[in-house]
Amino acid sequence: MNILLVTHKFDIRSLKGTERHCWDLAQALRRAGHTVTLVAGMQNARAQNGTTSVSHIRGIDCYFIRTRWGTIDPRVMRKRIDEAFADVLSKIQADVVHIHHLAGLSLGIIEVCARQSIPTVFTAHDYWMLCPSFQGVRHSNEQRAYGSECRRCYADTLEQSLVSQTLVPRKLAPAVAWCVTLALSKSFFEKRSRAISHVLQQVDHVIAPSRFLAEKLSSAFPLQRTTVSLNGVECSQFTQTVSHPHPVLRCGFIGSLNALKGIQVVIDAFCQLRSQQVELRIFGPFNERNPYHRHIKHRAQCNPRIRFQGSLSFERIHEAYQAVDLVIVPSLWYENCPLVIQEAYASGRPVIASHYGALKEFILEDISGKTFPVGDADALAHIIRSVLKTPELLNRWKQHLPKVKSIDDQRAEFELLYSELLAKRAKRRERV
Repeated sequence: MNILLVTHKFDIRSLKGTERHCWDLAQALRRAGHTVTLVAGMQNARAQNGTTSVSHIRGIDCYFIRTRWGTIDPRVMRKRIDEAFADVLSKIQADVVHIHHLAGLSLGIIEVCARQSIPTVFTAHDYWMLCPSFQGVRHSNEQRAYGSECRRCYADTLEQSLVSQTLVPRKLAPAVAWCVTLALSKSFFEKRSRAISHVLQQVDHVIAPSRFLAEKLSSAFPLQRTTVSLNGVECSQFTQTVSHPHPVLRCGFIGSLNALKGIQVVIDAFCQLRSQQVELRIFGPFNERNPYHRHIKHRAQCNPRIRFQGSLSFERIHEAYQAVDLVIVPSLWYENCPLVIQEAYASGRPVIASHYGALKEFILEDISGKTFPVGDADALAHIIRSVLKTPELLNRWKQHLPKVKSIDDQRAEFELLYSELLAKRAKRRERV
């Protein structure tokens, strides 16, 4: 088959989350003998929307469609992006298009495929269809609602994005964020939701990696063809090595250092721990220019056993798991199907996570790890003390980790789905 994968951004030097899974799937499909092409957005404030470039990366042709504002742009329809995608589609003659994210690109990509009768699959990796800021919760941890509340929340999120991406000076970020937001009509977010609902009806099949997200989507949109399919992992990269007895319990946080990932919750928990037999190793990109990063680093001075280890490339991420005894996922937002949990299991590491959103689906309570109330540093500290007091608890968790779904398992699932969609298209053409 000739398969086209679409994602909102892609940088081979720094793959994480959605783009990481999309790339692993692309490589699995290529190894199985399929022709695979990748289309991704590329933010460039100086470029005109819709200009394209192509690179050949590790056996796959990657087309990049430039967007000025990238994923922080709340609009969902862009004519120039649609035209650029249609041009790429005409060149590669794809049999199936599998979309993984469209933030910063255009929902019109789905309509382009529909006009050409090309089957489309859409994997929802987060809550972007419900929320232009992706997470579905405010930074104060309140559930977001559409309307004026959504508008105000988007302004807050945009301000943080402008600062973290250094698109404007920090002092100007609040004013720029409000000017952009005020330019949106009061009904913008309601119209956005209706546009997404309309276009989604043209998707042949929707994939949700968690039951939680599937329920959220079905409550908002009239989706008829939805399957829950846990994201697969490139298991060959991870090995369940037996960790040798270590005098110190090594807890790990692995991921982006942003507020909604909850890193401050782990640090606050460790501020309560006085034992010399436990340490926290933080793996994630640290930027001294980021105010939040400076804040958590200052907060971490409460415990000398909190160590910032820096970030690792996706080819070396397995080293982070091998350097810890258990992984903590303290997210303050719903999450969906974070790769960190699957990768921890594939590496033979138990997980302690927030009892929130989709996270609780992936933790077998007191079997493969444990959950704690979202944002509760006291409860997290209590769990860590329990592991210190009862070392056999960690060993028991390690012995009962769930089987990890590989990317090749999921590739086989998708091959079957693609074939079914192509067969249905052939039957429709016969009737015509």
